[in-house]
Amino acid sequence: MSKILGTAKESCSLKTKRVTVNNAPYVIKLCKTNKRKENDKKIAGITLISLVVTIIVLIILSSITITAFFGENGLINKSKVESNNVEMKLEESKLEMAIMEARRANGGGAWVNTENFQKEIDKEFGEEQATIIEEDEETFTVLINKSQRVFAVPKEGKNIHLSTTVTITFDGNGGTVDETSKEIE
Repeated sequence: MSKILGTAKESCSLKTKRVTVNNAPYVIKLCKTNKRKENDKKIAGITLISLVVTIIVLIILSSITITAFFGENGLINKSKVESNNVEMKLEESKLEMAIMEARRANGGGAWVNTENFQKEIDKEFGEEQATIIEEDEETFTVLINKSQRVFAVPKEGKNIHLSTTVTITFDGNGGTVDETSKEIE
């Protein structure tokens, strides 16, 4: 006599297997239970929800990061401003070195020769990278070609400053600076 294992509620496949245990023959039906499918659905549902939450969190974090880097007060703009400031200070220090070297070439006096100053500017910035565009009794006005900044350089070599609103008019002999220039210290 064979005994059949399993209940009628389980969905069974058509496969059966004959087994002998303690000299008693048994027929085993290979059945599939729905419990595994229910667990798989629960796990898949949790996975889908966690995927959606993760995507939303990533979108929020990326928007914060993009704003922090590329916004009006972001790191990229701040670094550009600071880079510009460093470049301006470097140009100022090169002009200070050039005026000091021109004074030394003139014997260390307070008077600076325009030709010597232009030579020293060329040594500091490179040939034709900066030009004296105007000179008066107390000040040289120097144009830095790369940055297009105009500096007012006092002949005594102190307090070099950037001219903020400058109109440059070029003629055949060089350039002149508009008289309405404002200066900052």
